[in-house]
Amino acid sequence: KNHILSSSTYFIFLVFRVFSSSKELCSCEDDYMFYVTRELEGVRKADVTFALSHVDQMTLHRVQQENHDNEKNGNNRIKEVHVHVPPLRNDFYRQCYQMPTSHPTSSIPDVEQRKRKYVLCNVRLSPEKNALLFATIMKELSDQGTLETLNLIPLMIGSICDEEYAKLVYDTLPPETLIVNTFLSSQDMITYLHQTVLMIHPALYDAYGMTIAEAAAVGVPSLIHHENIGASSLFQNGEIIMCDMTSLQVMMECVKCHLKEEEKMTEIAEKARRKALSWNVEEYARGLEQILGKHLPGQNEKV
Repeated sequence: KNHILSSSTYFIFLVFRVFSSSKELCSCEDDYMFYVTRELEGVRKADVTFALSHVDQMTLHRVQQENHDNEKNGNNRIKEVHVHVPPLRNDFYRQCYQMPTSHPTSSIPDVEQRKRKYVLCNVRLSPEKNALLFATIMKELSDQGTLETLNLIPLMIGSICDEEYAKLVYDTLPPETLIVNTFLSSQDMITYLHQTVLMIHPALYDAYGMTIAEAAAVGVPSLIHHENIGASSLFQNGEIIMCDMTSLQVMMECVKCHLKEEEKMTEIAEKARRKALSWNVEEYARGLEQILGKHLPGQNEKV
C-alpha cells in the first residue's frame, strides 16, 4: 500500500504482456476495456515503464493517446514506455555457447554444418498462437511433394492448452509429422533445434516470442508475421524472415523459397545466432541499469 512506501521508493512497471494488444481475443468490449484501464493505470502510476518489444510499446502509447484525447481536462501527460527485450535463460545460453567456432577472433560459435531435417513450429496449442496455420502450410507442402523432395519433416512442439483446437491442428498436419506435446528440458529442445532448418512462428501477434531467440541461438532462422512479433525488436533484417501470414499463398511461396535456398538460410542463421548470443542476462541487466539511472531522479550512483 502507498502509505508504507518511503518517498525514495520507485514504482517500476515491467509489462510482460499487453493484453490490450490482442483485442480480437477479448470476448466483449467490457473485457477489452478492463485490460485498457488496468494497463493505463499501471503506466500512469509508474516512475518507469518497460515493455518487452516495440509492438507493446506502440500499444501502450496508443492507449495513452486515446485516453488523453478523450479526457476533458487532459491533465495526464503521455509517459514514455521503454523497450527492453528479455535475454536467453542462463542454462540455455551456456549450452548454446558450447558449440565450436572456426573464427579465432570470435567467441561466438558457428552454425553447425550438419544435415537438418525438420521444419518446426514451437507454440502452445491454443487459437492465439495460430498453430493451425503451420499445419495447413505443412499439409499443402506435403501434398505438393515439396517436403519429400527436400527430405524435410514437420515437427510440431507445444503443450495442449485447448484440446479441441489441438485436435484440429493434429488432424490437419500431414501424417509424417513428428508431434511432441510433453515437457522438454533445455538440452532436449536444443537437440531438436540442431536438426531444424526453419522455425515457423505462426502467431499474428506475440509480445515477444522467446522460442524465436532460442532457435536463433542454435542457428535456426525463424519466419514471423511482419513486425507484429516482439522478437523483431532484437532481430532485424537479415537476422529473421518476415512475411504476410494473413495470406496463405504469400506464406506458402515464402516458405518454399527459403527452404530451397540453403546458402541464404545459412547466412540468416549465422547472423541470427550471433545476435541471440550477444544479448545475455549480463547485457540485459547492464541496459536496465542505464535506463533506470537516466530516468529516476538522483539514481545515477544508486542503481
